[in-house]
Amino acid sequence: MGNVKDAVKILTDAIKKDEGFRESYKANIAMAFKDEMDRNGIHSLNDEKQSILVTKELLHRIANNAADNFLDLWCELGRNKENVDFLPYNESLELKRLGFDERCYKEYHNGLLLNNSTDEESTNSESEELYSGDSVISAPLYQQVFRWFDEKFNVSVSFNDGLYSYKSRDHLTNSMFNTTEEFKSELSCIRSLINVLR
Repeated sequence: MGNVKDAVKILTDAIKKDEGFRESYKANIAMAFKDEMDRNGIHSLNDEKQSILVTKELLHRIANNAADNFLDLWCELGRNKENVDFLPYNESLELKRLGFDERCYKEYHNGLLLNNSTDEESTNSESEELYSGDSVISAPLYQQVFRWFDEKFNVSVSFNDGLYSYKSRDHLTNSMFNTTEEFKSELSCIRSLINVLR
């Protein structure tokens, strides 16, 4: 049983840390989902090669979101419950690329979520001793991310009837943020905002 646990840990670490590896898994899971929809006639094409029940773009988005959700669930199986309020590694990395550089209570070192090594109250000495030379990625709280989008891009995120949505408060210059789409989780809302800015 130990070999299986080790293999699962290696696979999970690779999905968390290697963006290309995660994308390859995501593509295969998404295609399996799409193929099953095609086999069951849910995505039957009419003469104009358009889906009868769902647009090709919507099916693509649904399949990719489903694959992302599966991989998130897979990677979070062993996650400590005290860490559920912190943005996952891949999204934290994307935020860093977009310019997020705020101080956070936690940070990622090689994909491992640790207390901030420069926090005076931090008791996690591992962070300084073992990972001092590594690239550090801030791990913000979800509300910290929403506040950053608000301050940097003038984008307001709202939560109504169990769904998240966002819109620009400056309709003239930030029309790219105007959407009627709603999201079931904070994470899917943040992913959408990141995709808009890429």
